[in-house]
Amino acid sequence: MNEKIPKTGYDRANKRLKNRKPYWNDNLTNLWNDMRHKEKDFVQCDGNRNVKSALRREYSQARDVFDKNLRRTERTYKKAMAVDIETMVTTNPNEFWEKIRKLGPRNVKDIPMEVVDESGEVVTNEKDVLNKWRIDFENLYNGKNNTEFENDHYNQSKVHKQLLESEMEDPLFMPNEDLNSNITIDEITNIVMHAKSKSASGPDQIPYGVLKYPTIIQTLQQLFQLIFDTSIIPTIWRKAIICPVLKDPSSDLRVPMNYREMNIQHLYSNIWNDNIQQVPKLRTYITFKSAFNQEQYVKINLTKVERSHLAQFRCGILPLRIETGRYIGERLEERLCKFCTADVTETETHFLLDCTFYSDIREHVFGELLLTTSFISMDNNEKLIFLIISHTRKLAKYIVQAYFKRRNSVYK
Repeated sequence: MNEKIPKTGYDRANKRLKNRKPYWNDNLTNLWNDMRHKEKDFVQCDGNRNVKSALRREYSQARDVFDKNLRRTERTYKKAMAVDIETMVTTNPNEFWEKIRKLGPRNVKDIPMEVVDESGEVVTNEKDVLNKWRIDFENLYNGKNNTEFENDHYNQSKVHKQLLESEMEDPLFMPNEDLNSNITIDEITNIVMHAKSKSASGPDQIPYGVLKYPTIIQTLQQLFQLIFDTSIIPTIWRKAIICPVLKDPSSDLRVPMNYREMNIQHLYSNIWNDNIQQVPKLRTYITFKSAFNQEQYVKINLTKVERSHLAQFRCGILPLRIETGRYIGERLEERLCKFCTADVTETETHFLLDCTFYSDIREHVFGELLLTTSFISMDNNEKLIFLIISHTRKLAKYIVQAYFKRRNSVYK
């Protein structure tokens, strides 16, 4: 934990001697040290007036020499950088902006080694400060009280999981080919080659450039396929380096919750996230899915039909017009809903929230939830995320009933 929070230095002498300027060199160091020694001799001189005047002149001369060399070196450095930028020929924008960044002022990134506790008191003890940061970020997404757990629900989930596994072993079981197709080398290559080589490494300290070798790409494909087949995720992928970033520059630097956590995850996990973002079908999935972890809905006791329809809805392959329209070459704006008069594309959000054809089912399944002030104040994306995460059972029930009504209307 001590290595995660940068400390502000309190020793001003050591802080002054740090070479923070990119143009600093050994000559400036020698001139600086010579000036400091002569300043010290002048200040500590207790001799007669003539000796002190001579020391003062020596100090003034040393100071002027240092100042002139410092300004000359700084001008030379900035001129060289300007010429370098003007004459630079590159198609890589990262290289250009990296040089531009070096010309700007240094940003202060140090976080004070002190916090404000619940009573408003300032705590400066290093152990207490680090513990405060740990507790606040630990409880950011996890409740403070984890003692309550429904053992009955857990046992029912285990039984249901065994039933699902037994069904999958049935020779007559028909898997969904769109969801269960193998991961290909081309998919991994496309993602890896588009990854930024200078991105920060995760806890494993492996840079992205290493992954662009064909042997490593083949290994990644085998690893991802193994994860896909076994549903087991490496434990290290659940770890990340948290880099606190201040939300508001005017807020108190000593309050941990005034910082936004920026996670530097394991790079394989990042590649998985990039792969998900590149799949057009997963337009609904990426609105609520941001972490590489096990889905919570698999732990809920749903029927086979509910689980299947919910999975199709989440992954964007439920046969709605936005999906089936591409089979006949329709443009996106032409895939309109034929079950209402809204004249909008039949997306998953429209199917769930807006289409009047399913109003009776929507009111029956969700009931008073639709009339709450908090739900009404949300936009459609927020409502979608809220229902998927917080009301999975009701959502699955609605999808099955609404889709059966839709199918019966189409094929009646």
